[in-house]
Amino acid sequence: MTSFPAVREVVEPALAEVLEAMYFFTPEWRGIGQLEGPLQGAAVKFLVSAPAGQEPDAGEFRLIVTQRLATRMAAEFLPAEPEDVTPAESESMIAELANVVSGAVLSACMPGVEFQLAIPRTFRPVSDSEVFNCGFAVLGGAAGRPELTELAVDVRLDGHS
Repeated sequence: MTSFPAVREVVEPALAEVLEAMYFFTPEWRGIGQLEGPLQGAAVKFLVSAPAGQEPDAGEFRLIVTQRLATRMAAEFLPAEPEDVTPAESESMIAELANVVSGAVLSACMPGVEFQLAIPRTFRPVSDSEVFNCGFAVLGGAAGRPELTELAVDVRLDGHS
């Protein structure tokens, strides 16, 4: 059974490294709270290698952002004006972000352990409000709004919350 260190200790530095490198953004920890929509998400299923004779652990990494942040990120990365970013571009950007951050988080959680990542899938949360326990404001770019929590991360092993 794989064990994960405290979520903040792992997610915050991994997310900070990726956001700075890809978008020149900085995450600011907010902890438990609620994202208000419209929202966009991406999920990456993963398998963690296990010793011979044991089943590998499986899990899922989920990243949910506000549509506003998804558009800002795509505009910064492309570069483009936010009003020129298409829904497909912002969706692709969130899938790529989930892919890169999930790899960074899993590597930090389990140094030296092999894992496999599935292709990210995007999704729309079922409501425009999502409760989370690992949320961040995202500062930087053209219009950072430090008062808003705009990004949430969730890492779960199958059969565990």
